[in-house]
Amino acid sequence: MTALRALGLATALALAAAAGVAGAASAVPLRGDGPAAADSGRVVWERRLVFAARADSLPSDSAAWAEAVRRLEGRGLVAAACARRLAFAQLAAGDSTSADSLLALPSLAYSPWAWSACERRARLALARGDHARAGRLLDAAVREGWPDGERAQWLALRSEVALAVSDSAEAEVLARQLVRVYPSSGAAARGIRMLEALAEASGDSLAVSDLRLAGESEALRAMRSGAIARFRRVLARSTGPERHRDALRLAEMLLTARMPLAARGGAETARRAADDDTGRSRARLLQARALRAAASVDSALAIYADLGAHAPTSAIRAVAWWEYAREAQDRSRWAEARRGFVRVAQAGDRRSDDARFLAALMQLAAGDPDSAAAAWRNSSGESSRFWYAVAIRGADRARGDSLLRAIARKPGFSFYRAAARDTLREFAWHEQVAADSLPSGAAGRALDAVRALAGAGLAEDAGQLLARFFAGDQRLAGAEGPLSPHEWLACARTAYALGQVALGTRIAERAFSDAANDSVQWSIVPWAYPPAFAPEVIAAETLGVERALTWGLMRQESRFDPRARSSSDALGLAQLKLSTAGDVARWLREPAPTESVLFEPGVSVRYGARYFAHMLSRFGGSPPVALVGYNAGPNAMRADWRELLARGGDALFCELGTNADSQDYARRITGFRQAYRVFAPREVGQVW
Repeated sequence: MTALRALGLATALALAAAAGVAGAASAVPLRGDGPAAADSGRVVWERRLVFAARADSLPSDSAAWAEAVRRLEGRGLVAAACARRLAFAQLAAGDSTSADSLLALPSLAYSPWAWSACERRARLALARGDHARAGRLLDAAVREGWPDGERAQWLALRSEVALAVSDSAEAEVLARQLVRVYPSSGAAARGIRMLEALAEASGDSLAVSDLRLAGESEALRAMRSGAIARFRRVLARSTGPERHRDALRLAEMLLTARMPLAARGGAETARRAADDDTGRSRARLLQARALRAAASVDSALAIYADLGAHAPTSAIRAVAWWEYAREAQDRSRWAEARRGFVRVAQAGDRRSDDARFLAALMQLAAGDPDSAAAAWRNSSGESSRFWYAVAIRGADRARGDSLLRAIARKPGFSFYRAAARDTLREFAWHEQVAADSLPSGAAGRALDAVRALAGAGLAEDAGQLLARFFAGDQRLAGAEGPLSPHEWLACARTAYALGQVALGTRIAERAFSDAANDSVQWSIVPWAYPPAFAPEVIAAETLGVERALTWGLMRQESRFDPRARSSSDALGLAQLKLSTAGDVARWLREPAPTESVLFEPGVSVRYGARYFAHMLSRFGGSPPVALVGYNAGPNAMRADWRELLARGGDALFCELGTNADSQDYARRITGFRQAYRVFAPREVGQVW
């Protein structure tokens, strides 16, 4: 990285760190930054990186700031981050001229903070009433390499500047481009407001085409009521073939919003507006989905079966049979489900392999393991090989165990590998942990900058830089080849040291997937299972939930991000909604928590563990059934869960629990739980 002349790198870092705003104190997510060794089969996490924050005071005289401006001439990433932080401090002190000079440094223009600097300079110009200068600054920005979110924000601000100089035509073009190209970005809302304001100023309302764009954007941003309202307005004005498409889209939105009766009406409107059999079949498919959501199962299955037999295109027939089969499966109607899966398999659809596997699984669920085994015998997929081994174990234990052992020895904790080990009760691993190695070239310079910034207390900037690098920002990675798995581990260590556990696990997973062979993968996989929030997890064990399950649940729910918020407003590490947390608070005889309280790691872990313990108690102590109850809600549990456990154990229930989402959820956490059991990770100094 480029040294800062005269001012000195250490001084610049200290100034920039002091210019940052300290965040609220919270629990430390991870005290170690990487697994260093295996101790009696357990993984020990040690800290090798120490990022001590600086707390030096800022100079108060303008001469010191003038010197900083003159000397921050380097094009390095550290110089860019320092210049940005120092500029923000100058703005806070009321010196916008010095701030603008800092933000104009070349090192910022080609850095991951280029948009941040450009936006601030443009807004300074707007605050002075110099709209033309704001436009010139925005137009001069080199946007190559910017992520989509920043490109969207640029379009939003450029549109607003165009309107400020009375170029309403340009403002409209830019706003429409923003909503059309980046509909899921937060900035799209600004584009929609601009289009609405321009239409109102001309005494008109949004054109139908713009209403569609706005509605699709709001649907992508989970603003369901707004999207539905817009498409209702669209439908009132659309004619011809477009009316069919608009009615279909409205019905889909209503279904997503859990309004099945209204969705059924929208689908009927689409059916009447269709001008061919294909359009009518698509509308009937939506009608079947609406009936399914309204629990009119037999009516839904009848429509699915009719479409599967008579729809005019093979694609619609395959979708109809697939959804028929999945609904029958969720209702434990095994013969009907198998019928649907067989039809999909015969159609040669992209789901054919999955359908063949599931058709045999329906036979197993129905109590016919011999027929299921015959169907799986020649299949090569890991799922089929696992269940074939399970199905033949009763008649040929040695052969079944041999097949399971071949799956169990493969590295990682995907569901079937974990299930094979659970079935055999063999959990050994090689007890070797891969070492990390620093990358060279542009990647090495980027990681050096991340660590330098973190060492100065600029953790936010360091984390942003590392996330951009991992996302493939070419301004950081350059034209060099991909990193080796061990170099990715150096990045993972840095993320963990920064407290960014979610990013660290994703980078570790990338290292695992890039590894060349099983042995290397086994040595890398411990990096993906950190003992995050260990004190909180250990404390929650008193509620009756083993720590491996708590860790696995948090890894799936939030990836250990204590500030996580889902689209349905589930909050914190354990992703509890306020209503559920209120129930837990009553059980614990505590006040109902607020949103801010659920973002506290200790509270979230404790409440999540208590709620999961309630699910365990309600569902016979079975972890996979409790997981499905936690995910889908206890009232959604299928009635025959006990029979499924008796017939095929935890593995069969994971395959068939409630619905596709909850099945995937239970499978993932089953694997995570085994990883935490096998590695039993602990931080240096912890005694368990």
